[in-house]
Amino acid sequence: MSGVEDALFEDIHTNRCIPFVGAGFSKNAAGKSMPDYVELAQSLARFVDMSEDEAASCPEKVYTAYSTKYGSTKLKEEICRTLEGAKPGEAHRLFVTLGWTHILTTNFDSLLEDALNDADILTDICACERDFSAISDSSRGGKPRIAVVKIHGDCNHRSDMAVDPADLTPQNYERQRPMLTSFLKENLGRKSALFIGYSLRDPNVAFLKKFVEVELHISGGATRNPYIILIDPTEKEFRDYQKDGFIPVPLAATEVGVSPGDAVLDFLRKAKTYCVKRCVEEHTSQQKVASKLAALVVSPRESADRYAGGPFPIEEVAVGHLPNYCSASDKYRVVLIAPAQDLASWISGIAPHLELFGLELIAMPQELLSRLIGDEDGE
Repeated sequence: MSGVEDALFEDIHTNRCIPFVGAGFSKNAAGKSMPDYVELAQSLARFVDMSEDEAASCPEKVYTAYSTKYGSTKLKEEICRTLEGAKPGEAHRLFVTLGWTHILTTNFDSLLEDALNDADILTDICACERDFSAISDSSRGGKPRIAVVKIHGDCNHRSDMAVDPADLTPQNYERQRPMLTSFLKENLGRKSALFIGYSLRDPNVAFLKKFVEVELHISGGATRNPYIILIDPTEKEFRDYQKDGFIPVPLAATEVGVSPGDAVLDFLRKAKTYCVKRCVEEHTSQQKVASKLAALVVSPRESADRYAGGPFPIEEVAVGHLPNYCSASDKYRVVLIAPAQDLASWISGIAPHLELFGLELIAMPQELLSRLIGDEDGE
């Protein structure tokens, strides 16, 4: 794990990071191939007598030309028709369970909301100005909630969709969407932005970066520089992002023989493992650890009922292998060690912290753990 990844994961764990999700992340969807910003423009190019190469070199011209020729309502309809039918992929399911309180996205699809719903995480959708009153309390009703802020609206709120690239200026949003602008400034003033699913060619990056620059100026440079996830960047691309004020987080795909989607999955698994481990460490350090320990199993929430009463197929229950909390064999992803004394109290204390990760804790007596390991090793 690189130092940059460590710093990013720690920011995620301590809620000092706010994610911005772009169209490239939707390519991790299941059920259909989703276009990124440039590919969507290419699919519209033929309607405005432009070639795909022209659309690739200047996608903004395609959206503007289409809106001018057919109207913004027709452009919204065509965009939403292109995006419909996709379902959240594994990357979406991992991403939404990283413990965020807010997820911001410029995407018009509902993949993030669908993934949150699948994970049984309470969600507030903010797609227009009138929705902001609902996202002030991230634990309303006693349960953790995540607010998904749709910066440009979405296909379920088409009247609020911002589809004209000419509108993507902080000045326009200050005037037309003052509550959104205030929300962005407030959060970018105290948290690191994480851009995932974007490239420098995406005008949304320049648009959102301007909010960061405004806060840097206001705060006298105290605002944190934004992270950006890059897949197989060249040295020039890496340096260009650095010069533009980003902290690049490069993910290797081609070099290690995996797809870009698998590289993203690996990154998200490492992030989740880090956050779960840190959550457990902090909770444990606040308790008086008894000398007698018992094992606990971390289980995906949707699988928890399967393990009630055993037997425990241990290889299936953990999100990742946490070296400090595991058994000797990689076959057993037993990831937590907790005080046996007053175990019920310990579980009830840490369970809410892990709820946003989509996890349940299941107690397992040390004798059962030893017997299971012994039985498997003896085969």
